[in-house]
Amino acid sequence: MDKFATAHNPPQERRRVRAAQYLRMSTDQQTYSLENQKDAIRSYADVMEYDIVATYEDPGRSGLNIEGRPGLQKLLFDVENGLANFETIVVYDVSRWGRFQNIDESASYEYRCQMAGIRIEFCAEQFANDGSVGSDVLKVIKRSMAAEASRMLSQKVFLGQSRIVKLGFRGGGYAGYGFRRMLIDEVGKPKAILKPREWKSLSTDRVILVPGPADEIAIVRWIFNQFVNRGKTEFQIANALNERGVPAELNRTWTTSSVRNLLTNEKYIGNNVWNKTCTTLHCKRRPNPPSAWVRGENVNKPLVSRELFRRAQAIVAEQKNGTVRISNEQLLINLAKLLEKRGWLSGSIINSAPGRSTKSLYIHRFGTLQAAYKLIGFDASLNFRYFDQNTRLHQRRLEIIGELVAAIEKIGGEAHYDTKAALVRVNGEFTVALWTARYRATSYGYPRWPVRRRRQAVSDITILVRMKPDNVTVRDFLIAPTADLRRAPAMMRANNGMRFDPFLFQSLSPVVDGKADADRAKPSDMTQTAVQRILQTSRHAIHLTEGLQEPQKPLHPYLLRRTYKRHCERMRRFIRETNATRQRIEVIVEALRQLMAVDMFRAVLKAEDLVNMPAELAERISGGQGFSAEKKPDQTVMPGETLVAGICPDAVELLEDFGVHPKIFGLLKKGTPSRQVEAAKLMVALDRVTFISARVIIALTPQSKLADPSIPRKQFFGIDADTFEGMEIEFAALSREFLDANECLGIWSLELVAARGYLHRLMDNLKVVRYLAGNHPSQFETFHRMWSPDFEGPAGG
Repeated sequence: MDKFATAHNPPQERRRVRAAQYLRMSTDQQTYSLENQKDAIRSYADVMEYDIVATYEDPGRSGLNIEGRPGLQKLLFDVENGLANFETIVVYDVSRWGRFQNIDESASYEYRCQMAGIRIEFCAEQFANDGSVGSDVLKVIKRSMAAEASRMLSQKVFLGQSRIVKLGFRGGGYAGYGFRRMLIDEVGKPKAILKPREWKSLSTDRVILVPGPADEIAIVRWIFNQFVNRGKTEFQIANALNERGVPAELNRTWTTSSVRNLLTNEKYIGNNVWNKTCTTLHCKRRPNPPSAWVRGENVNKPLVSRELFRRAQAIVAEQKNGTVRISNEQLLINLAKLLEKRGWLSGSIINSAPGRSTKSLYIHRFGTLQAAYKLIGFDASLNFRYFDQNTRLHQRRLEIIGELVAAIEKIGGEAHYDTKAALVRVNGEFTVALWTARYRATSYGYPRWPVRRRRQAVSDITILVRMKPDNVTVRDFLIAPTADLRRAPAMMRANNGMRFDPFLFQSLSPVVDGKADADRAKPSDMTQTAVQRILQTSRHAIHLTEGLQEPQKPLHPYLLRRTYKRHCERMRRFIRETNATRQRIEVIVEALRQLMAVDMFRAVLKAEDLVNMPAELAERISGGQGFSAEKKPDQTVMPGETLVAGICPDAVELLEDFGVHPKIFGLLKKGTPSRQVEAAKLMVALDRVTFISARVIIALTPQSKLADPSIPRKQFFGIDADTFEGMEIEFAALSREFLDANECLGIWSLELVAARGYLHRLMDNLKVVRYLAGNHPSQFETFHRMWSPDFEGPAGG
């Protein structure tokens, strides 16, 4: 504290300066914790009469380059685009700004801030960054010292790793096909076989390679034998293994590269080789010459003989030298001959052809396969139509992301698209991943959209943009908490029941302003549905014109009871989960409502720039009810009098993308138009568009909702009149509550994500945490429970 006061004496009287703090902690410098940096900067700010109004953090990030440091990137973006609401940036010391190996790079980022009129101050350094000759000299020395510290540490790590490799211990990575990783203690005693993605827990333990299962060892020897003695190519070997159903390492499929890596890896003759490539000090990966490789000889049990391995390397070298000597003209001649022989060309056809010219070689020589095809006069437009469509979808995705960011900023929010993480960060509260889903159709014409699980990044919300058949126009948006979307099927249908339909919207409004209103996805323009259009375009039109017949056999009482119980249980479970989501929101709202009544808490929020909160959360705190089925505009359109063969067109629209048994329409015909729509909605939401479900729903329809109320009710053996009436009343009540919950779950789940994001901002602020823990322990415990990573989020049924 005295050092700060003597190093930078503040003026006696001046206005308080708005400042931002930049914090970084690298994985190899744990002594500089973020909290220690915050405390030091806070003390410095108190002395200098600064108000810390913004924080940019890079926890666990290396300072060698700017890549992988979203905090510094966001800081520079805000500064250069006029988004910074501060005048100075306070950093702990020069090394926290970065350990750039080119000290001019560190200076360039500081210069960019200065050009925007924002200065940088290092609170723990013994010089003031005031542009004087002395401070500039010291700063250059400090930058050089920071870079040199990284270089020295890198050299020490390299020497230690080299010694470990020469002793036969693993330096990291997977074991490789045919091997397993054995964990041993400091005296070499085996402890356990490590599974994939398991690591040692003690620094004194070591990992060695041991032979794996006998069947894998046999496959390794078979691969070498096929390559050396049978003259098979890597592509042919990979195809043979895949056809036999033999999985590669980590249950992957075999490829040309995986076979080539196995054939050239010295671990199969007992050697431990490391440092084949160089990424020292985060430089761009480059291959090292063999003289720089670190090798431990005969340190593990070999799986093949050295003579067989030597012959394999000779063939690989011959292939490499042979392909290099082939001219571009000869490659095109070979390609033209292959086209004449096969009548078509593709990457797989080229790889499977005799000879050593692979798809990769053509791409390397001509840039793309399409360029090579063009030179020999082959039209490959069909081959590349899929890739062209991918390019258009990617461009459309970026356009939608831009629209989302612009819409959030238009209403006063803050949004930033992190291209490296492929995430949109909204108001510092939650992250959004947005992907497009290509339209596909089954052989019967039903729409499908693939869900690629690897795209489900570590985000709070995932938006799946479902495209129309042209794969250019947006059909709708599936906006759901990522935890819920991880349970999505590999191929989504138009409607997927109560698990996902509540998250379908017609716009991005739920993410932008937390409103659902008219954006809820629903059948298109049901109030204007024309009979003629149904008859001309609906896949069910043929059933609606041939006459609708009711089932001849009566519904069996056992099927009635069983289906009734199953449907009721599914609806109750979904209602409970929806209510649990609402209750979690209410717990957060009630705790915040109590705190917002306290002047001191509001003052703390204002001082820490935490006053702004999600709109729906603020509305609930002020006494509003938020989104609810009662508040939502009525979307159950009262059907008109015009029917199609006795069926309400709206019900036909609801069932359009389902394979519907013709007799289902004969059953629906027995209900009034409004009951037909309700029954269709119920089957779709339950994901049970079946003949039995339709029979049970119509059987439990009140007399007043039948098209002909004068027809007497059917009697079921073993079910008396009072029991049946009770079943009818219970089913009607559950159906109404279930359909209301189906409308509310989606927007409530997103509202809960936004509320928890705001809690994250509060609980991440040290002053707020200290205030709550000391003055409001009950609310602090509530926030901690809701904010915890172990918090069990809402589920969709």
